[in-house]
Amino acid sequence: MKLKIGLVDDHSIILAGVSRLLIECEYEIVFTESNFRDAQKAIEINHSMLDLLIVDISLPDKMGLGLIDVMHQLNPETKIIVMSMHNAEPYINQAINQGAMGYISKQYAGEELIAAIESVCKGKRFLGKNALINLKENNSPTNNMSLDKLSLRELEIFKLLAIGHSPKHIGFTLGLHHKTVLTHRANIMKKLSIRENIELLKLALLCNELSIEDILAQ
Repeated sequence: MKLKIGLVDDHSIILAGVSRLLIECEYEIVFTESNFRDAQKAIEINHSMLDLLIVDISLPDKMGLGLIDVMHQLNPETKIIVMSMHNAEPYINQAINQGAMGYISKQYAGEELIAAIESVCKGKRFLGKNALINLKENNSPTNNMSLDKLSLRELEIFKLLAIGHSPKHIGFTLGLHHKTVLTHRANIMKKLSIRENIELLKLALLCNELSIEDILAQ
């Protein structure tokens, strides 16, 4: 069965190019829209069949990130990838914290989009190279930034969470019940004084537990 995708971008050239790439890869495009209002209507009509929504941030009538909430209210199972010219950390943080599973630069869409689709459809977060570089370069390690307080098992789970694996996938990989992984995750977040998963990734990069190449190779 073909993956069913909705595509939202206000540039006709981008819509045409990405649509061509998706069709070549045998994905089914359910709709393409260029503004928030029409995209919201398309989501409301097609939400039950959508497997994936690819959305731009800068739309002419409203910020595209609002479509993440619209989509997940109607169908929480639909995966979302943000494809944007904005690669600054606040945009990345907001997109991921709102529920996007992927974030890539339009500049590298031809190189990264298919990998991002394959990754998020397996339940794994995907951040493009530009996004990862910005997360690392725009943060500086502090004196109290250390992973020493984590046990060996917690450090192992920390790295997998930082890469973007789900607790269920981590449990399968390590032979643990996913509820055990969730307990470890809660303990890790508490020990590191972290609230969001994206902070795990930043910390892993800053402490050199993971390199950008490590993450992209997953």
